[in-house]
Amino acid sequence: MEPTSSEANKQQELLANILQKIQKIVDTYIPKKYLAYLSNKKLLSIAGGVLFLLIIIPIFLLISSAGRDTSTVPTTGATPTPKQTDNIKKAAQPTPATKKSSQTLVYGTWTSQTSVVRAVDIATSTPTTIATLPLTVKKVSILSNNSLLYIDQTDSNDYGQRISVFNIEENQIVTNIPVDSGFGIDDYILSPNKHYLVLWEAKLSTETQTLQGGASRVYSVDLTQPATPNLLYDETATTTIPIHYPRAILDSGRVFTDQMIPNDPRGGAGWAYGMSIVDFDGSNKQDISTMTNGTYGSQPSLSPDGKYLLFAGYDGTKGDGAAVKNGYRQALLTPNTVELLDTKTLQRYGLPNLADSNTYSDVQWDKQSGNVIISTLSPDTKQMGIYSYDLGKLHNTQISLPSANGTPYGYVSQLPSNKTLIGLQSTDSANLGNLGPSYSYAYTQLATVDEKGKLSYLSLQDPFAQYITILPQNYFKGVLGTHTKALDIPAPTAATTLAPTGTNSNSQLYTFFLKTTLASHRLQIKSTPLSSALTCQNLGAARCAALGLTPQTSAYVACQNTEKATSATLNACY
Repeated sequence: MEPTSSEANKQQELLANILQKIQKIVDTYIPKKYLAYLSNKKLLSIAGGVLFLLIIIPIFLLISSAGRDTSTVPTTGATPTPKQTDNIKKAAQPTPATKKSSQTLVYGTWTSQTSVVRAVDIATSTPTTIATLPLTVKKVSILSNNSLLYIDQTDSNDYGQRISVFNIEENQIVTNIPVDSGFGIDDYILSPNKHYLVLWEAKLSTETQTLQGGASRVYSVDLTQPATPNLLYDETATTTIPIHYPRAILDSGRVFTDQMIPNDPRGGAGWAYGMSIVDFDGSNKQDISTMTNGTYGSQPSLSPDGKYLLFAGYDGTKGDGAAVKNGYRQALLTPNTVELLDTKTLQRYGLPNLADSNTYSDVQWDKQSGNVIISTLSPDTKQMGIYSYDLGKLHNTQISLPSANGTPYGYVSQLPSNKTLIGLQSTDSANLGNLGPSYSYAYTQLATVDEKGKLSYLSLQDPFAQYITILPQNYFKGVLGTHTKALDIPAPTAATTLAPTGTNSNSQLYTFFLKTTLASHRLQIKSTPLSSALTCQNLGAARCAALGLTPQTSAYVACQNTEKATSATLNACY
């Protein structure tokens, strides 16, 4: 098709403009004595065209190359790599929760007849009753703003007979997952998307009435098809061969287990005997070669996005990590690194800028910020404390924990606006709670503290609160309305709310009923060695002594307070 006259005119104008620009370039950069060779238009056009190409081609190549991304993430071997800072900066950053103006604290408590799950707005202390459940339940998880999941029908060993899913709006159980005959449900783990569940079932020995000599089973469950669980492990507990118990299940259904020896004769701290993985259907079982006995000292925990397992590691600087020293394995006694295990590649990454002369007694994810919370024990008292480790900046910041009447507050959770949720816990073993993610002592006072140390007390209607989780503000609004006063189940008349000073003079007047022997009984059936003077509960004190700290000194007291600030070591004993 021939171009129209208007199109031809435009093309001529464009060509004329190009020739004018070329002429300016020629006049500027080509000496006049050479212009004689370019005296006619034809030669000028040829020269200009060549010059045009010489200018345009390099520019085109430069633009093309600028559009290509040549950066790469360095690859590593299967061994721990504590100096791989680039990998950590680029990859090991779990997705933090969306920040809200305020948030909702969910906690559990007991009355004389029921277990009660409540929520309170942290900014306003506005209360809401989420559910009123039987006394014989433990480990409540929030599946959605309209459903809870928990271990139901617990017995005197605190083993459950089923998993129940409770509909909040309908106020009734909608799903049951029963236990095998003769077994009890000890624990469960949810996938990050809350689609999958992995169960740990146990049966005590008839001779010793402990888990040692008893049986252990691990199942995976699709919550959309709960009637068809998959048996992953079916084992007998012995003093030499560890059993598997679940630590994580991914959104893909892949299961990570730790290995333990119940009632371990080497102090009773029986976890961290090696990690394994298995597919959802029970196939492809394998031990993780980099996570063997003696290379880590805490129970690994999954990041909120499922990308990494976090744990306190041991680098071997004080000898064989599996060797027993002062009654405990060296890796549990002196874990001196903080590390991540990539759940896809199974590679280990050590977090940099952490002194290997310290002991990291507890490491946990902060679901609000995506940071790592580290309990640091150190021969240097100034380094002792609870820290927040920023995975993006690879920087450690100490969290200030105030005291009330000489009793230090413990760490609970990070909050938006650089605030921290803290609390005072009961010291009475009768107040060991089991409504939250793990066994822990009830809080008698909760507060927030900002970067300047300003305290704001959180008003609760219950004298004892077991922490369950932190959720966005008005999380349950669509189901329960803006708020309701949680007065449907009266507490015992002797129970009163504690004053903001944190005193617990009234705490002995209130009990969790049926739970008064829970601590000692759980220790006996799971952790207390059959023949040993040392117990799991003494591990914290042994860690402080291993740093060269002498009992009764201020440094030793500071070490013990730090060890108790999160209670994670002690909770693992139950």
